[in-house]
Amino acid sequence: MTTEISRLEQAIAALEAQRPTLGDSVVETALVPLREKLAALRAARQGDGAESQKRKIITVLFADLPDLATLAERYDPEDMRDATNLLWDQLDSAILAHGGRIDKHMGHGVMALWGAESIAEDDPEQAIRAALSMKSILKEACQASPIFVSETIDLRAGINTGPAIVGQVGTTGEFTAIGDAVNLAARLNQSAQVGQILISTDTYRLVRGIFDIEKIAPMRLKGKSEAVQPYNILSARPRAFHLITRGVEGVETELVGRQAELEQMQQAYQRLFSQRLPQLINIIGEMGLGKSRLFTEFLTWTDPQENDYFLFQGRSAPSQINAPYAFLREIFAFRFQIQDSDSLALVFQKMEAGFRSFIPDDPNWQEKAHVVGQLIGYDFRESVHLRGLLSDPAQMRSLGFASVLRMVQGAAQIYPLIFVLDDIQWADNASLDAISYLFRNLPAGTPVLAICAARPELFGRYPAWGDGLPNAVTLNLEP
Repeated sequence: MTTEISRLEQAIAALEAQRPTLGDSVVETALVPLREKLAALRAARQGDGAESQKRKIITVLFADLPDLATLAERYDPEDMRDATNLLWDQLDSAILAHGGRIDKHMGHGVMALWGAESIAEDDPEQAIRAALSMKSILKEACQASPIFVSETIDLRAGINTGPAIVGQVGTTGEFTAIGDAVNLAARLNQSAQVGQILISTDTYRLVRGIFDIEKIAPMRLKGKSEAVQPYNILSARPRAFHLITRGVEGVETELVGRQAELEQMQQAYQRLFSQRLPQLINIIGEMGLGKSRLFTEFLTWTDPQENDYFLFQGRSAPSQINAPYAFLREIFAFRFQIQDSDSLALVFQKMEAGFRSFIPDDPNWQEKAHVVGQLIGYDFRESVHLRGLLSDPAQMRSLGFASVLRMVQGAAQIYPLIFVLDDIQWADNASLDAISYLFRNLPAGTPVLAICAARPELFGRYPAWGDGLPNAVTLNLEP
């Protein structure tokens, strides 16, 4: 940066010396951008060091379109430029839609960052979803392009998660990230075959269970003394649930220091069948204290038990916190096996089949299925049962909550229900309202057990969570 500042100062001085020859108007016009650049660099230098550069855990995505290099020889340069720019406008939108920051474009590729400004726990997941979305967008965009419609173009990508220096770096003071984590993502990108999305082991550990992943042969990468184990992302699973996937594959360890909490969960399970009461257990603790491990141990323990029950699962993510009913939608999608790729007609079918199986004696089961479907974000507007409700959000909410309650009551008459709800500190308020309503209105003899895990910040955002709910227990996990 010092060298760049010196060069700008010399250029400004040279222009000043030419005032008698060039005139004030010309010199001042030329000096404006130089002075602005100089001021920016000086400000960056003043904030340089620990204040402007920070060490962070980030996720880095490198993606490129290697097929474009060969096409450039066959098409007019201007046509190729316009088509390529339009293509990258659409691909970039996928990165931005998934919370990424576009760092730079290089040739036929892009570098993007997650966590450079604010860190979210699902950054690795969002980076992978962005890459998958880019592949889908690429296919549609090529079909609509007069140049690329007859060509075969695919994307390759490399993704890594790890520590990096983030901030204004280099002689120009450009905001970017540097470090081995960035280099590894770039090497994975360069080593990937066209169509592959390769992720590192560090990223894989954070997204196991969310995607269909193929373990491929270890690679020797430039700058690495040992072979690197990459994984190829095949697709996103229809419904992802992390509870039994966290940790390192192939490594099983004994539960330590949480036996008392596990026993309380097991006792609640036994009461579910003996006393048939609604119960709520809140497991509260900071990240890394074993909340999800308790879920894993509990579900593993229930497997060999003779009792049958309906399992409802849901796990919230930071990206859902401002999306009304997103968490409730996750729960229903898991129970009724609704996939993101399902057509609207298939969603109708699965919602109706689910409600009909739980409340077959209710003559209005179809209406309840449609109301809840619309409430949680599916497009059921054409349903005859929703006429007059779409313009009245308050009535839709009231009827939706009542329909969920009726469905749970009906299901509990067949088998007890267990809700396993993880990371609810990120659940949207509307979903938490619905779950609170459910437990406040369940009759005393309804066998429903909800086990919820959250970090303490849940109560800063939703202080009333659990207040007044019957048979509610809070397990505070200490280090």
